[in-house]
Amino acid sequence: MPMIISSFRYTLYLLIFFMCLTSVAHASVFSEKNEQGIPLCDDYYLMMNVSDGIKEYQKNNPPYNIIELRKQKLVLKNLNNFSEVPVTGFSQHDDFEVARDLVALKINNSLSDDNIRLCKNSAENQEIPIYLMIYYLNYEIFIKILNFAPAHEEFVIKYQQLG
Repeated sequence: MPMIISSFRYTLYLLIFFMCLTSVAHASVFSEKNEQGIPLCDDYYLMMNVSDGIKEYQKNNPPYNIIELRKQKLVLKNLNNFSEVPVTGFSQHDDFEVARDLVALKINNSLSDDNIRLCKNSAENQEIPIYLMIYYLNYEIFIKILNFAPAHEEFVIKYQQLG
């Protein structure tokens, strides 16, 4: 009988140990969000959403030459290098197109700076940095990818907590 109890106790300790490991590993996937639930720039699920959105866009809009193909591959390779840029004080001197889209988003949707997060791709080998404008609107989170698609196209995807 003592052998069965000690075996049970050992199994129980192993189970608790592995549960702790998996909960720690799972918790590291999540990152902080603000009051509206807008994810940080390095959020795992944000990067998965952006990656999936860009892959879908590239599938529907194949490159027309080898230079475009190379550019698209570089974008996918460098997707994990985003850092936050303060929305307050962002001006046309930083990036004219992004500032224009930021003002339009605020005015057209009556959004404040608290409802928007701006992330900039810090890849060194890109001519024009890609920005992610993440905003909370009508109880949903949207990601507008700037400087990726042609200027006349608006590239917006809906954030989904995958997994």
